[in-house]
Amino acid sequence: IRILQKLNRVEADELIQAAVRQHPENPLVHFLHYKYRSGRRDLNALDSLSRAIDLEKKASRRDAWLEILLEECGEGADRALAERHLKSIREAPGHTVETLLALAERMYRFAFYELALATLVDAADLNPGPEAGVEIEVLSAKAQAALGDRAGAGLRLEALIDRIGTDFWRRSEIMSLRINLLSSDAERKRLLSEARIRFEANPENEAAVLEYAELLYASEERTEAAKVLVGACDVLPKSARIEAEALKILERLGDDRKLWEFLTARLERFPERNDLRYRLVKSAYLLGKVAEASDDFEMVLAQLESDEERQRRLLELARFLARTKLHKEAAQLFQRVLVMDPGRFDVRRELAETH
Repeated sequence: IRILQKLNRVEADELIQAAVRQHPENPLVHFLHYKYRSGRRDLNALDSLSRAIDLEKKASRRDAWLEILLEECGEGADRALAERHLKSIREAPGHTVETLLALAERMYRFAFYELALATLVDAADLNPGPEAGVEIEVLSAKAQAALGDRAGAGLRLEALIDRIGTDFWRRSEIMSLRINLLSSDAERKRLLSEARIRFEANPENEAAVLEYAELLYASEERTEAAKVLVGACDVLPKSARIEAEALKILERLGDDRKLWEFLTARLERFPERNDLRYRLVKSAYLLGKVAEASDDFEMVLAQLESDEERQRRLLELARFLARTKLHKEAAQLFQRVLVMDPGRFDVRRELAETH
């Protein structure tokens, strides 16, 4: 049948029709029938695809066919077909938190929001771990918002933000989602105002600083967020979390001058911090402070314990400089690597690319 279809022979049409009658329980035949009907713009073509999914025993193939059905189902009867398959999967035994989450994400992706919420309740009942628990709440909030319950979704996210730590890696994402769910500028300003009051009342409270900065960043006030964090580093100089957030936002802003000033100030306070000095080296190169960057980089290398570490750092910086179009400076570092290890043909190639 496939060969005849590729050759565009009319016999293929007759053969596929006969095959469906002769092999009514064969999923591949029904899938080929779907392709045949779809090619002829048959409005009921997805009936054949649905039948193929029902009959198919191989999970990977069944899943791939279901994806086609979900992509093409549109509205009306075809969408009801897709929903029936999703419900069937949900009701099947043996689910884990992970399989239910994946199913709910698929439901959400294809706008089966109520079904996604019900599936997420099932996942929550299986005692998920911390990461999965956060994803269940985030996806539930998105589904609620899509169904029009933005207030309920916001309350769900607020409760989640209260539970997760200030250093949780998805906190900024969740905070941004919470801000986006607010229905008016007045609500956003209220939330920001409340966070600012908490921050100003206790500027030495790390959580209050991070919360206010995160809300500013999520509200697109990114320069102000950076200003708050940079200032907080003076008040709480030993807070690794505040320093990390300040560096992250300054780098995202792309303000090389501000980043260089911040790193310079931090090194004056902590001159032994080789990690900060290396960041300063890259920042200085980007500002055209080549001599200064070179001197600082020699200090970075001097603090490393082995030639292997020094070679790795030389190569890392050389590649960074090559990516930022500082080819002359990159070539000098590639050459130093080759002096240490002449057999590095990969480095010879990278050096040639700088010319």
